[in-house]
Amino acid sequence: MSGKFFAQVSDSESESTESEEDLQAKPSATTAAYSFSDEEEEAKRVVRTAREKRYEELQTIIKQIRNHKKIKDIAKMLTGFESLAEAFEKARGVIDKEEGGATPKFYIKCLVELEDFVNEVWEDRKNLNK
Repeated sequence: MSGKFFAQVSDSESESTESEEDLQAKPSATTAAYSFSDEEEEAKRVVRTAREKRYEELQTIIKQIRNHKKIKDIAKMLTGFESLAEAFEKARGVIDKEEGGATPKFYIKCLVELEDFVNEVWEDRKNLNK
């Protein structure tokens, strides 16, 4: 340090200048951590309409319900049905606007399948109790 300034610096002053240099070096290290890689620049965003988002959400929940139906997990089917009803209410505005208020066929099909499954399980339950 003394070679830089051509004067002798006391120990306390040299410690403070060294700590200041350390502080100045730290921000440059953190900015280097934020540099973006080429992979992030190449990733493209997919722009989807509100209708696509809501329908995808509904179809994902319907797929989960069908999987629960295959393994006859009634509790999770109930939870799935409740989340399907909530997702349908969220999608109601988009459906009214884009479809003219017509309920999507895949939603109706799922409800019919659920009703048939529940009726079938209910009948089996009555036979098991006898």
